[in-house]
Amino acid sequence: MDQSMCQTVIIRLLCPAIDYKALVNMIISMWEIIGDFQIINLDNAYFLIKFSKLEDYEWVFSSGP
Repeated sequence: MDQSMCQTVIIRLLCPAIDYKALVNMIISMWEIIGDFQIINLDNAYFLIKFSKLEDYEWVFSSGP
């Protein structure tokens, strides 16, 4: 796997369109992120979320909503 894709998850929003700031706040509160992260819009309500901390990625991937 390409190193740039490590610690990355793909999400799909099932709710109506929300703005970027609301999405950031939702991710922080829902996943209790402690490090930095990037959001990349893939269109059609799909997003890549790239985490800077391995702990955040592991928690979201294994236990997160």
